[in-house]
Amino acid sequence: MGHLTVTFQGSCAHFVDSIPHIPHRVVLPDAVRFHHGFVTVDRPEGPKESEYFLAPHYARLLCDDVQASLTVDDAMYHGWIYESVRLRVENACEPAFKYENWDALPRLVRYDRNYRIARGVVDGPGARCQFDFDGGTFTVFIAPETRAFYVTARIATDGAPQLRVLRPGWPTERIITLPEGANLVVENSGPMCREETARFDFLVNYLTAEGGIPRHLAEPPPGMFPDLEQGSGGGAGTDTSAACSNTGYP
Repeated sequence: MGHLTVTFQGSCAHFVDSIPHIPHRVVLPDAVRFHHGFVTVDRPEGPKESEYFLAPHYARLLCDDVQASLTVDDAMYHGWIYESVRLRVENACEPAFKYENWDALPRLVRYDRNYRIARGVVDGPGARCQFDFDGGTFTVFIAPETRAFYVTARIATDGAPQLRVLRPGWPTERIITLPEGANLVVENSGPMCREETARFDFLVNYLTAEGGIPRHLAEPPPGMFPDLEQGSGGGAGTDTSAACSNTGYP
């Protein structure tokens, strides 16, 4: 019996029991382009309209000692994902799910009450990366200083973990064997994620929504208004700001 730990950092959306036959899918939105717009957020003192700029986010896998092997023709190079891919632990043998501290994970519908899943992104080829699970222990953490939310998944495997990489709609497929007990980081962030302008990065998660980023949010999401946050600066567990956090649905 082996195991694999997967850590999701940055803009990664967890969809639980939301997609037919897939009990847990993590979606990394395709956010390699700049996004600009306006959003009105209901703050405690009243609505506030803000102009936002979202710098590019890049999806990648990180795993010590085997980084060069994280390569798939026409899809991924040394862990950098440049075409849509779907991932799965091929030899996972977890019989069930366990969720720890799950209620702490920010929910997409909490901030956008009209949120609807964009099926072409969440259940189609429109995302940069989708990672599917049939079981495992999922735990929500909050970086103590940045207040960024991130999730780890611990998966039991039959032997050394085998990562299946599929490019939807293409014959491209590969099985990558990872070291026993490996720690695989799945990240969707960018070089600007620690800058002051990154305070709107939570909006990247709404690229999974029908119609894209909303014009109105019912309350401030993580990191958007630093005066409402506790803690700032770098923190253990993640190198992104509070706004560049994992989220969940429903």
